[in-house]
Amino acid sequence: MAPASYGAALRVLAATLALAATGCAGERPTLPSSVTVGSGAATIRPVEPAAAGAAPHIVAARFSSLDVALGERWTGDIVTSTDAIAVDLRTNLFDIVARRVARGRFHFDVRVYDLPAFLVRPYALHVVARAASGRETTLMVPFRIAGRDLSKG
Repeated sequence: MAPASYGAALRVLAATLALAATGCAGERPTLPSSVTVGSGAATIRPVEPAAAGAAPHIVAARFSSLDVALGERWTGDIVTSTDAIAVDLRTNLFDIVARRVARGRFHFDVRVYDLPAFLVRPYALHVVARAASGRETTLMVPFRIAGRDLSKG
């Protein structure tokens, strides 16, 4: 390779890394009124589906935090209409399948492991409820993976 092509190759590599770091994240969504943050389970009851074959409803969601440090445990509960058969939590970095604990109730419990520094940043979290018909409903939630909290030892 000629010396001029090294410069071009480095510019392409830098642009690729910049795109990977931003991850097409776009703007962070605002916190929906149906979302709470803190300990305890979501106490709202699931609702019946609006109509046969309709998309499921996400009634409420409770997260232990929306600013999770590396190494921390992250939990949450999602309450949906009773026709939801699955709930996924997605970003462009991960996809978590929440466990169905009862009709219209889902729970997840994960530990956030170490990640490269360029992945420690804000994300748009997509909470997706899916019905047996294949219809989906998505709730957008602001979420951030933070650096490790060294004060916790």
